[in-house]
Amino acid sequence: MKRKFYYGFVCLLAFLCLAACRTTTNSQTAKTSSSTQKELTVEQLLKKVRKANKNNQMTSVALDMSVDIKSNSGSSHQDFSAQSQYNNGDLIGVNLKIEDENNGTVSYEEDIITQTDGNKFDYYQRTSEDNQWTSGKLDTVDLDPDYFSFLDIIYNMADDLTIEEEDDAYVLNLRSQNIDIISLFSDELNLTLTGVEQTEVDKDFEISFDKKTFYLTGFDLSLNYSGSKGKLVMDVDGSYSDWNKVSDSVFNAPTTDNI
Repeated sequence: MKRKFYYGFVCLLAFLCLAACRTTTNSQTAKTSSSTQKELTVEQLLKKVRKANKNNQMTSVALDMSVDIKSNSGSSHQDFSAQSQYNNGDLIGVNLKIEDENNGTVSYEEDIITQTDGNKFDYYQRTSEDNQWTSGKLDTVDLDPDYFSFLDIIYNMADDLTIEEEDDAYVLNLRSQNIDIISLFSDELNLTLTGVEQTEVDKDFEISFDKKTFYLTGFDLSLNYSGSKGKLVMDVDGSYSDWNKVSDSVFNAPTTDNI
């Protein structure tokens, strides 16, 4: 059995139907006076990022992400917190929570997945903080967005990005509205766009790297459409932390009393 887990279930459905689409506001990070002084080119920065984030050196990372969507059909908000554990770039452990509110309907999911000696996965899930855990076995696990897969996309976008320097971070932004950011991150962020062309959507994408470690610290994706086919405002905001510092204990199975 294979299970694919998403931090966010972000789906832009047909504007013509004004179906469950979502809203976005983009908050630009305040720039320091040194933001126009580019100490590195995008290519130079990404070379340092690639070196600092080698698959065989990065063993764990935490992600907090939120998704806000508003359209004519309603609104939704999703919060995700997840910790991932890697061995040479391969996912071997996940601990995640997903809280969703869609037009007043609230749902919750919590999962713990850990690799066993036979390269299979033990899988535990509950749909409420008060519920007992259910358990099962998985052959493989996919988790989106994956830290390394997300970086791979950024590496291939070098010509599409501009760079700014802040006090403690290097920040990359889209060079042009012509860049199809929706297709580029369709898998990692589960993005689909129908009913309008991506060129009709205002896009804003910001990626931040720590100035000292060159670790990916976060991203912000905003999409905005308003026209004859409907309205959409969506913001996806993610922040990474605890690189190589996530405790092994968070991937342990729940106690038998709760299963």
